Amino acid sequence: MDCIYYPSFNKNNNYINIERSHTNHLKALRIQLGKELILTNGEGLLVKTIFMDGDKESFIFKVTEIIEQFEEFPHRFALALAMLGTRDRFEFAFEKAVELGVTDFFPLITKHTQKEKIRKERLTAKAISAIAQSQRAMLPIIHNPINIIDLAEQFLSFDKACIADIDAAPIPDNTGNNQYNSVIAIIGPEGGFSSEELDILRKKKNSLFFSLGKKRLRSETAAIVSLGLLSKAFN
Repeated sequence: MDCIYYPSFNKNNNYINIERSHTNHLKALRIQLGKELILTNGEGLLVKTIFMDGDKESFIFKVTEIIEQFEEFPHRFALALAMLGTRDRFEFAFEKAVELGVTDFFPLITKHTQKEKIRKERLTAKAISAIAQSQRAMLPIIHNPINIIDLAEQFLSFDKACIADIDAAPIPDNTGNNQYNSVIAIIGPEGGFSSEELDILRKKKNSLFFSLGKKRLRSETAAIVSLGLLSKAFN
């Protein structure tokens, strides 16, 4: 069943009227009367609907089922990704991270990053597309770019801060036996973290360094693989 994002509804709506400015995706689907569709408002609510009527100005859907879905991960599942020199690669990693369930995204400024700014409106558009693709109920929080020192100060708000490091050991087999409500994955730039940055990360008591294997992965690949491993280990 197809899913689209539309922010202007809540669980009290029996009918949802999608205005013209939001109908491009619906037109692309060539939707017909009686077709079932899932709508997500990006704030924790999915609804199943049936297309009842439509014209050039709007589409009207009848709500048939309400699905409150406050994410698959218990609380927070975050990614801090070093800002990459190529925007397409950075945005690709972000979009896949949203599909994998991240609730928070931190663009990370490091010694070896070449950029320090993001276009949040572009990332928001990517997130909207990704939650519709994966039928998620909530948009992730996109934080402002942050440096290692400031990010490390937030580690205590997570049960575990997991740093990908080619020289570390794999994630322990018994990790999944622990009940972690919040996890953040930290992925450095392709030049790697500096020794000073690694020292900052290691000094935090809840940090966990883990290996993705001996192959040197691009940062966007490392981000996707890390989230897959961590969601399996900690969820």
